[in-house]
Amino acid sequence: MHIIFGVGAFQTFIFSLLLLTKKEKKVADKFLACFFFIITLYLLNLFSVRFGLWQKCPDIFLVNTLIYLTYGPLLYFYVCSLVGTKITKKRLFYHSIPILIIFLIVMPFMFRSNSEKLLYFTDKYKNLPLNISIGTFIQYLSAPIYFAWIIVILQKHKQYLIDNHSSIDRINLDWMRKLLFGVITIRMIDIFNAYALNFSAYDLNFGGIVSFYIKLIFLIFIMIIGYYGINQGNIFVHYQPTGDSGTNNKINSDLIPAKTVEENVKILIEQLRKKELNNEIHIRDIASNLSIPIHVLSHLINANARNENTIENLEKPKLICDQKAEKYTQKLVAYMQKEKVYLNCELRMQDIAVDLEIPAHILSYIINTNLNQNFFDFINQHRINETKIRLNDVKYNNLTIVAIAYDCGFNSKATFNRLFKQYTGQTPSQYRNTNH
Repeated sequence: MHIIFGVGAFQTFIFSLLLLTKKEKKVADKFLACFFFIITLYLLNLFSVRFGLWQKCPDIFLVNTLIYLTYGPLLYFYVCSLVGTKITKKRLFYHSIPILIIFLIVMPFMFRSNSEKLLYFTDKYKNLPLNISIGTFIQYLSAPIYFAWIIVILQKHKQYLIDNHSSIDRINLDWMRKLLFGVITIRMIDIFNAYALNFSAYDLNFGGIVSFYIKLIFLIFIMIIGYYGINQGNIFVHYQPTGDSGTNNKINSDLIPAKTVEENVKILIEQLRKKELNNEIHIRDIASNLSIPIHVLSHLINANARNENTIENLEKPKLICDQKAEKYTQKLVAYMQKEKVYLNCELRMQDIAVDLEIPAHILSYIINTNLNQNFFDFINQHRINETKIRLNDVKYNNLTIVAIAYDCGFNSKATFNRLFKQYTGQTPSQYRNTNH
């Protein structure tokens, strides 16, 4: 049965080569290639059990430790770079510290006799040196902790997309989130199985069979990650401002202290509140000073503004005054009715902000506060309303429902059906039949 792991090792090695030989490699591709290379070593180790490699070279335990401790961080760095987070040398160093500490804990394993080393593979952990037992237990936990961390990052990423994009199916990384839930479940079962094998009277033969199937399911999840990872396109298309708007209102970088992004955003919100009534501040200039993409900065501003909307902060000044917010709201509603920009399936909040000459952070703010919606729901509600109009119009009878949905700005049949049922309480087919 171990031949399956050998085949899997070959496949993950091919995944790694495909990523490294891409013509336009991204940083994310390099991290994913390293991840698959580590998984290749992991699978080769499982395959080597068939030949008793651990009996000839028990120091392979140290290789296993490095494998278990590194594939979690590598997948974490892949996702971070994929969603636009810059991976600095400092961040890499910080994540290397736990790996180094655990490796140093188990390092004395190398200096023991072969008979003692073989105990790791043949006996219970309770008969092993304490440092080996601790190191082994922690290395098992490393990957699940990182996977849970990745899920949190993906949740925040999805919220960002909802606030800034009208179509998110191809860029929301739902495939990664769903797979990680499965991988975490499998890894936790594996941890409990290993614990039972080594700290209880659990049947070793039965436990070995369970361990094999756990690893087989883990391999399947990894293969799916490889398929999606290689085919994953760009997540962001960075906004490039055009024209010379704002050149006379350049913000001095001294106004934005060299602190963390979160601290800068909180300071920025206060500056916007103080200056908004006197002189319009261009968010693109601030984004340039902070070296943050404009759409990311807009999202951070509004996320922080929403977090401040608590009972304790109700007396704080608003991002803009009610009169101007109402003016912008009316301008936005009229623009949507006249231009029907929601028919563009790739529409982003920044596109509307440029057309209306409203700062992107202000536009997002009024959609959230005055219209009580996020950008995704705001645009897709217009698309649903347009679809309903066309489903009731006899001149569109020759078109299928899916064709009408695509013409109205949807680029996914599943998303269209889900949102239509959510907004109308009926499926598209039921609605069309009822109104004809």
